[in-house]
Amino acid sequence: LRSCHSFTFRRSAWLREAPDTPRGDLAMIQYDPGNWSLLFACSLRGSVFPKAFVWAAPCSTLSICMHTYLHNNPNFQEISAGVVGASVLSGFTFILGFLVVFRSQQ
Repeated sequence: LRSCHSFTFRRSAWLREAPDTPRGDLAMIQYDPGNWSLLFACSLRGSVFPKAFVWAAPCSTLSICMHTYLHNNPNFQEISAGVVGASVLSGFTFILGFLVVFRSQQ
C-alpha cells in the first residue's frame, strides 16, 4: 500500500511487476494478439467488462422488470411522455451529440 495525502492506493491486479525491472516497478499488460488479432478482444485479462458487468447486470434486470410490470399493468397503459417529452429528449440528444463532437475535435 502506498499513501498519498489522505488517499491510500493499493497495487491493482491488472498492474503486474515487470520481470526485468527492480522490485516495485509496474509494467503494462502484454497482450498476445494471436494469428488474426481478434481473439485478444475476447480475453478478460486487463478488461473492464467484469467490473462494468457488476453495475450493468442489476440495472438491466431492474429495467426489464419495470418494463414488463408497467406494460402489463392496466393502470399504467394511459401514461406516456407525449409530445413535450419527445421534444425534450430530442433536444437533449442533439445537445449531447454536439458536445461530444465538439469535445472530440479539440
